[in-house]
Amino acid sequence: MHIRRLRKGCGVLHGTPGPAEAIGTVMVTGEDLDGLPIGPLFRVVDGVVTEEVIFDVPEEFTLPAGYSKSWTFYFSMDYATKITWEAVADAEFDVNPANNSVTEETVVNRAKGGGAGH
Repeated sequence: MHIRRLRKGCGVLHGTPGPAEAIGTVMVTGEDLDGLPIGPLFRVVDGVVTEEVIFDVPEEFTLPAGYSKSWTFYFSMDYATKITWEAVADAEFDVNPANNSVTEETVVNRAKGGGAGH
């Protein structure tokens, strides 16, 4: 099992090639340039932002051999910064825990004024 990719708003976990399923948890966190946590992170279902907060605790998963799982989330900010995201997976019988984490960065630019104008 390993974390394949992490991009803004989406964490992707890639399962073990087999023969057994992977059972464990994954945690995604974000931190701005000042070391402040990003959040809350809201679960997105079928493209709709819900009120359910995710990754306040690790999310549990069960992956059949060869399958992947994605978690899509929404967050909002009102200041410019760089976010360092980290995703960490933990599975009890994982034979290669060295590939169970990934970090990525997102640059957030502050909005610059109006659209329609009057």
